[in-house]
Amino acid sequence: MQKINTRKISFQILKKIENSGQISDRVINDNFKNKDLDKRDENLVRKIVYGCLENQILLDYYIRRISSIRFSKIDSDILIILRIGLYQIKFYKIPALCFHLSLLRYLLSIKNYIRINSCKFTYCIC
Repeated sequence: MQKINTRKISFQILKKIENSGQISDRVINDNFKNKDLDKRDENLVRKIVYGCLENQILLDYYIRRISSIRFSKIDSDILIILRIGLYQIKFYKIPALCFHLSLLRYLLSIKNYIRINSCKFTYCIC
């Protein structure tokens, strides 16, 4: 069985919600129709997506406080990645070290899709 990257699925769902403005339930359910996830992975994705959406104002506040780059200049994909990471550290109680390692692995997997300066910024801020 193929290893499922729940953070990547969460990222894709949050990006689709942000770009399309669709209702989150519909995007999540449509996304799960095409994927063969076990119930635990599906629940984790739901928890991350709903948690990021419910706490977006607070997560953005934290990002503004930490970042030396103006909030409006931060790439939207990077904001989504940071929200996921901060949500997991703050609310889901993922240890910071585990987050750093998973963030590095995640950035390496998507580095072809975003600018390298964005990857460096994201890793430095965390």
